[in-house]
Amino acid sequence: MNFDTIAAISTAYGTAGISVIRVSGDTAIFQVNQIFKGFDLLKAKSHTLHYGHIINEDGSFLDEVMIGVMKAPKTFTAEDVVEIPTHGGILITQKVLERILSLDIRLAEPGEFSQRAYLNGRIDLVEAESIMDLIHAKSEQALQIANLGVRKETSKLIRNLRSKLLTIIAQIEVNID
Repeated sequence: MNFDTIAAISTAYGTAGISVIRVSGDTAIFQVNQIFKGFDLLKAKSHTLHYGHIINEDGSFLDEVMIGVMKAPKTFTAEDVVEIPTHGGILITQKVLERILSLDIRLAEPGEFSQRAYLNGRIDLVEAESIMDLIHAKSEQALQIANLGVRKETSKLIRNLRSKLLTIIAQIEVNID
């Protein structure tokens, strides 16, 4: 699959200690490296953190960050992913996102990271739905059920039931013949 590179704020909107911006796509590491001062992200090993600064177009510092570099296929989307925990103010998070989008990166649609994970074969539809259930769980029981889906237990159950049903259908067809 060949997708363009996307970015979005992955944490809840508001003021907090940090806010995480996720960038995913074939050119994610290359493009974020253009606005990061502190370490050459192109030389980074997968699943590592790097200290530095996001820089403005004029070279001034925008924010001090620890950038996470994760290389395909061992990422949520099965693509190269960069996660940028910024300071959690609304304005600074928005400014860093705008700086990222000033590159050849577009704003992700809601659910697009999960959609890419599904389309790239990283998760199935039950897992994708379970992620939303996990996010919106309001009780311990809802949380436990959502976790079953995320851990593929629900998918295993469905596959086993499907296999049993196909066996029964085959037996019925043999008996009819």
